[in-house]
Amino acid sequence: MIIFTAEDDFTSETFIESDYKVFEGLYITSLQPKLYGKEITGSQHIHPFVGSPGPAVFTRQDIIVYKNAAALCQFMCKRIGYFPGVLVMGAAKYLFKKCLNDDPDFAKGEVLSNTYQVSFAVDHSYYIHCYHEIVKSYNKAGTLYDIIY
Repeated sequence: MIIFTAEDDFTSETFIESDYKVFEGLYITSLQPKLYGKEITGSQHIHPFVGSPGPAVFTRQDIIVYKNAAALCQFMCKRIGYFPGVLVMGAAKYLFKKCLNDDPDFAKGEVLSNTYQVSFAVDHSYYIHCYHEIVKSYNKAGTLYDIIY
């Protein structure tokens, strides 16, 4: 799936790994009988998976050209799509610190963001979108040595 975003004179494309089955699942879920009263147990929300832009890789050289985490954050948004700022900024700060401050063996970072639609279990009405982000660090030998969620 390709999502086009336009704001003022800026246009961007985000590629999401998703297919018809995701939307078919959301549709089938909406047809399920609604839960009421004592039928609701556990979570009050349902969390169907919507998609992911796939992992985005940022090399040491990618990161070095930026003067601060905010500039890196803007670059990352263009690569992985416009996810909530707090998630992208957290990943940018982490990679910026790994690369420039405290880890001479850092070679590249990989960022993966998954998007879920959260609905109320009672009536399947929309509640919010939920984003899960994973950031992995690799050393010069290509070995995974650090991961944050």
